[in-house]
Amino acid sequence: EGLPTLLTLTNLGRNLCKHGRSSELVEVFQVLSAKDYFVDTQSYNVIITFLCKAGRIKEAYQALQEMKKKGLVPDVSCYNALLEACCREDLLRPAKRLWDEMFTNCCNGNEQTYSIFIQKFVEIGEIDEAHRLFCCMFEKGVAPDVTIYTTLLGGLCRAKHLDTAVRVFNKSAEQDMKLGQTTLIAFILFLCKEGAIPSC
Repeated sequence: EGLPTLLTLTNLGRNLCKHGRSSELVEVFQVLSAKDYFVDTQSYNVIITFLCKAGRIKEAYQALQEMKKKGLVPDVSCYNALLEACCREDLLRPAKRLWDEMFTNCCNGNEQTYSIFIQKFVEIGEIDEAHRLFCCMFEKGVAPDVTIYTTLLGGLCRAKHLDTAVRVFNKSAEQDMKLGQTTLIAFILFLCKEGAIPSC
């Protein structure tokens, strides 16, 4: 009848996800919720993260709503877990609503937040939207990492937006020389694959 520690819940969630036992994970959430186990942002983050990993987006969203009803404010890691799960399941409209909600609640996105959306927009061919988010990162003071650069460059090269791709590459070199070197290798490979030559 005793309630588990947060570490125990984390280990339990990890093992249930590992073995594909999402129904048991939902049951754990429901039982603990009925016992008022979730009283802070940290405990909600743990269960929401594992529900998302298990593909139980509906239940994760319910946990988010329950959290907000208690007056708790979701943080960026909570939103990131939900955004990633939605994008993984091609639920782009709910993901966009969560994005809007996050910023409305003054929860600024971090590098992972932008990476989730940029990768998804590139995947579905919405290159202009991916590039817009990339530019927005700089406005918000969030520095892109090598994954964001290479993902966006790959999409731009496939879409033959070569002038934009050159500008994106230049940004990586301006940001950090080592980052620029790593990005350049990927950029050259993308150009060769597409048989494209940018105007420099």
